[in-house]
Amino acid sequence: MKEHIPADAKQRGNEALAKGDYLGASYLYIMAMHMDPLDATLFSNRSLCWLSLGDGKSALSDAQQCKMMRP
Repeated sequence: MKEHIPADAKQRGNEALAKGDYLGASYLYIMAMHMDPLDATLFSNRSLCWLSLGDGKSALSDAQQCKMMRP
């Protein structure tokens, strides 16, 4: 069952992001990252959340991490 947690958290994060719930989405992406730290898309999506919340520093950090993982 544990192996489904990242996909579920990622999917729920995507749904929250689509609804404009950037804080909720970022929390769900963090949960997914704990289970699958090599999923570059999680960093990309969380970067968008941080940017939408006005946290440019965190957005840049996540974007850079994503770029390192998926050049």
